[in-house]
Amino acid sequence: EDLVVPKDVVLRIRQGLAKVAARDRGSFLLLSWNIDGIDEAGPRDLMLRSLAVAEHIAVTQPAVVMLQEAVPPVLELLSAPQALGNHYDVVCPDSPKMPYYCVLLLHKSRVQKLSAPLTTHFPSSRMGRHFLAVDVSVDQQRNSPLTLVTTHLESTKTEKAERIKQLVQVFLASADFVAKGRTVILAGDLNIRDEEVNTARKLASEKSAGIADIVDAWIWCGSPKAHEFTWDTSQNTNLGAMYSSRCRFDRCFFAAPGVTNRKEAGRAKQDSGPVSDRAWRASALELVGRSKVSGLGRFPSDHWGLQVKWTLPAACQASSAPSDSAKGEGSAITENSAMPAESAASTILDAERSHRRELAAARAEQRQKQFASRGLGRQSTQVAVTSDAAHEEESEEAMLQQAIAMSLAGSETEKAARSGDKTPENSSHEQAA
Repeated sequence: EDLVVPKDVVLRIRQGLAKVAARDRGSFLLLSWNIDGIDEAGPRDLMLRSLAVAEHIAVTQPAVVMLQEAVPPVLELLSAPQALGNHYDVVCPDSPKMPYYCVLLLHKSRVQKLSAPLTTHFPSSRMGRHFLAVDVSVDQQRNSPLTLVTTHLESTKTEKAERIKQLVQVFLASADFVAKGRTVILAGDLNIRDEEVNTARKLASEKSAGIADIVDAWIWCGSPKAHEFTWDTSQNTNLGAMYSSRCRFDRCFFAAPGVTNRKEAGRAKQDSGPVSDRAWRASALELVGRSKVSGLGRFPSDHWGLQVKWTLPAACQASSAPSDSAKGEGSAITENSAMPAESAASTILDAERSHRRELAAARAEQRQKQFASRGLGRQSTQVAVTSDAAHEEESEEAMLQQAIAMSLAGSETEKAARSGDKTPENSSHEQAA
């Protein structure tokens, strides 16, 4: 199947990423999303849904993105220079045991890694599940370090015991990170039910007093009912489910020194004091990805994305008042906030064109090295440096389509691997209550 990348989507991605507005150093966005890379609707469906995810990221520019059920073809697409590759670093787990896994995307100009990533595989998982953690600072706020943790816990109702066991393990790891003076953010597709969280808390609390300081960001932000159910077959039709199931499977927990240990988890209170002012805390939360992909008739995923705004009082006090554009970036993201296609197509920034000309040769050399490292041999990927912007766009789009075709060439192998693995997580109704 020949895949054609929609020009309007590529242009909107470029347009979104080209906007480098003044930012409030005291806030950032974090997006957690199970992007359903193992859906079997075909390469075109996967490409269009992945591009929709990329477009949302480009328009909202979260500093941190946590993805679950990512697969190699999607990562090839998202990390392409014509998509998100020039703006985000991709952090993958070590030795994933399944052809789908958790990844982190870290904004290159905003997030600084303070440690090597850590992958921890759950020893008794039958579905190859793990958690991925890394220490970072955001906007050079090194006095306010963060440990980011993302995970995808065991799926299906029958795996309740294993899922609780996994949550206990990741809770205990998070408590250890907090004990080192860091704010910890844990988010992902936990496939969890409220009673399971309560059980996991009780079991983990027997081993660590710090578990009490780990709070649910949704509850902290006031339990907004409109942004509760991340898995909702009454609204999300991707699975074509004949049943109605509404669950808060995707969750975000955090623990912040001097903030969450004050037992004020019922509201996003701005604590005062030198310790709490230097700790990031959740201040707003919303669900995203609730519009169908144009030309596809499906949503970007069978899960809604979970997007959380984080604030740092100390940085807010030190910085000047943000501009109007910065306020827009830091506020809650409105669904369908992407720029109209006709506007994007007609207003590619001159600065971006100039930037592409300057980096064309460097990009080509980088691609040559990437192809060589993957054992694909030398490819004819040289970009012609020209003053004709239209020709530049055609060249870049041709290379993007080539990258997609090459990355999807391995999808048949992955599909075969999935079809050979008939464990419950590969059922099209894996989340059935």
